[in-house]
Amino acid sequence: MLKLKYEDIIQKIREEKGLDEQDIANRINQKVKQLSNLISKEGAAHIVASDLGIKMYPSLFKKRYKVNELLLGLRSVEIVLKVLQKYEIREFKNEKRSGKLASLFAGDETGTCRLVIWDEKIIDNDFNNAKEGDIIKIANAYVKENNNGYKELHLGGGSSFILNPENETIGEVAVGQKFSYRKKKLDKIEANDFAEITGTIVNVFEPRFYVGCPECYRKLDEKSSCNEHGIVKEKLIPIINMILDDGTDSIRVALFRENVEKLLNINYDKILELRNNNMAFGEICGDILGKQVSVAGKASKNEMFDTIDFNASSVREVTAAELIDEMMPR
Repeated sequence: MLKLKYEDIIQKIREEKGLDEQDIANRINQKVKQLSNLISKEGAAHIVASDLGIKMYPSLFKKRYKVNELLLGLRSVEIVLKVLQKYEIREFKNEKRSGKLASLFAGDETGTCRLVIWDEKIIDNDFNNAKEGDIIKIANAYVKENNNGYKELHLGGGSSFILNPENETIGEVAVGQKFSYRKKKLDKIEANDFAEITGTIVNVFEPRFYVGCPECYRKLDEKSSCNEHGIVKEKLIPIINMILDDGTDSIRVALFRENVEKLLNINYDKILELRNNNMAFGEICGDILGKQVSVAGKASKNEMFDTIDFNASSVREVTAAELIDEMMPR
C-alpha cells in the first residue's frame, strides 16, 4: 500500500506553494474544525493539498523516479543515484534464513536515501566493486520504512544493480537532506537510531589516533596502502570519546576527525601536540567539562559491555535560548 506521511505532505506543499509551516498548519487545523474533528490531521493535509491544486501522487506509474518521489510501498522502482557512503557487509541468521546484508547511502539532485541489499550476487559483485562517487542504476527495488521512520530502497533477488552505466550522470547531490535526525532523550536511545541528542559533557578522554588515508580517512594496512587510493602518505586521524548526560541517562560519544577539532576548539596541528601531553590536555578539558552540546549521529550496541554507544557525525555547542526552548512545555 502506498502511503504519504504527514511530514511528506507538508514538505510537498512547502516546495510547490512556498508556504511556511505555520501557515500550512493553520490551514490544516481549520480544515479539521470545519469537519468537526471527524478527520485526522493527515487526512486534512491531503484535502488542503488538493485545495491548493497539488497532486500528491503524480508519479505512481512512471518508469524512473527521483529520491523525492519515493513513496512507502512503491515497488518496481528504477532510479539512478550517486554513492555517498558504503557500510560494512554484515552476516545475519534467524529462524527463517541466513545470509549477507549490505547497505550504502546514495542520492541525486533531489535528496538522499539508504539502499539495503539482500541479494548475495549483487553484494559479491557490484556492491564490492562500488566506491564513493560512483553512479549506480537500480531497477526492481521497493520502498520500505525503517525503525527510525526513514524511507529505504531495498534490493532483493529480482533487483538489478548496474555500476557506472553509460550516458547516466548525477548533478550536485542534495546532501543537506542526508538525514533528518530525530531529537531523542538518552533513556529512549536504541541501537541503530539516527538521532540528535543534547546534554552536558561530564567527562572527556584523551585523544587516540590511528594511521589513515589522507583522502578517505580509512585505516591503512602495514604497507601504508589504502584499499581505494593505494600507497599514500600516512596521516594520524584523531578520535576522542566523551560522556554526555541529559538528566535521563548518560552515553559514551565517539567523535572523529573534524568533530574533534570542533569539540576541542583547536586545529589539527594543535591536536597532534596533545599526544603524551597530559597537562595540556587537562587544561583544554577544564574548558570543555560542563558545556552543553548537541550531537547528531548513530547509536550502536557495544556487545562487550552491553551498552549503547553513540558515533557522532556532527557536534555543536547549544545556545542558552535552545536550552530554554527544550525545557519549556509544548
